[in-house]
Amino acid sequence: NAVEPFPQNKTLNQNEELLRSILDNTMDGIGIIALDGTLLYTSLSMESILGYTREEALKMNMFTLLHPLEYLRAMGVLKRAADNPGTIQREEFRVKHKDSTWRQLEFVGKSEMIPGFNKRAIVLNYRDISEYKKAQQAAERLSLIVETSNDAIFTLSREGAILSWNPSAREIYG
Repeated sequence: NAVEPFPQNKTLNQNEELLRSILDNTMDGIGIIALDGTLLYTSLSMESILGYTREEALKMNMFTLLHPLEYLRAMGVLKRAADNPGTIQREEFRVKHKDSTWRQLEFVGKSEMIPGFNKRAIVLNYRDISEYKKAQQAAERLSLIVETSNDAIFTLSREGAILSWNPSAREIYG
């Protein structure tokens, strides 16, 4: 049962249909944003990530969704991308969801001349990392509690071997 390779002799229309199917069914967001913030293209996943339909998003300036405290940093990243075409940029920003909550998104993009639009724009992949960030912060808080506790805290393997301990356990048990 060998996997059949992708046929290279597809027509342009078949290739476009395949590409559209891939773009419309990805869980990550894919977008093309002009250097002025105008959204030129977005995948359907925009709605599951930020709550906006493709039609709503295409009427918006994406910079208006950035958290005000991150706007200047975002402009710096945009300038760096525009000044270095083809160089991949990776950043995280807080972005406003349609329900007015802030979501932490990870963006990966690069500046390119986009055929069909006849302008330089940023091709983006983005995903919501809000839950990951919350879990990371909770783990850091828990780690701080364990490390600063006056109680001896340690973890054991199933066999009873000590795997780790906090400073208080080291002080108490040596």
